Amino acid sequence: MPKSESVEDRRVQRTRDALHSAFMALLKEREWEQIRVQDICDRANVGRSTFYNHYVDKEGLLSGSLSELGVYVKSAYGNRPDAPDLWFARGLFDHVLVNEEMFRKLQGSHSGAVVKDRFCQLAIMLARDCLAAKGIKNPRLDAGAAFLGGAFIELLAWYVNARKRPSVDGLEAMFLDMGRSVLESIQA
Repeated sequence: MPKSESVEDRRVQRTRDALHSAFMALLKEREWEQIRVQDICDRANVGRSTFYNHYVDKEGLLSGSLSELGVYVKSAYGNRPDAPDLWFARGLFDHVLVNEEMFRKLQGSHSGAVVKDRFCQLAIMLARDCLAAKGIKNPRLDAGAAFLGGAFIELLAWYVNARKRPSVDGLEAMFLDMGRSVLESIQA
């Protein structure tokens, strides 16, 4: 008897969650180059064939995890009626604060460069969604998204390492204030 779609979907999600958690734990312990697919499988307690049913390689796992984060941020933060123009910031700030120790450790490492690059791509994609919703068209759309996504990543790096830093509400307010002036110039 075939399994229902919802049971299959939950099983797939549990496997992906286990792989993601294992990968995040390994990133806290090792450099990017030192993490093998087998290490991820061992930590997640799944077979290699199961891994390859979901992802092509560890880069695919990272991209898939960040894509899922993007979907979550968009649904949880972007669809609120009271969402600010640059709604993606709070969702990504919250994610980083939950994983702050890992983000701090990754800074300056090759692993960190890979994760930062992919995380920046996510921030740019979400910034692009915000700008597109405001009716901004290319070339200002892509340029503005790249500018805001890159600024977001650098502000985040500053925050994670700052000795005296604002609350996350203060950080979001800072980004929104700075981003508002960018939005105004893009719309001009």
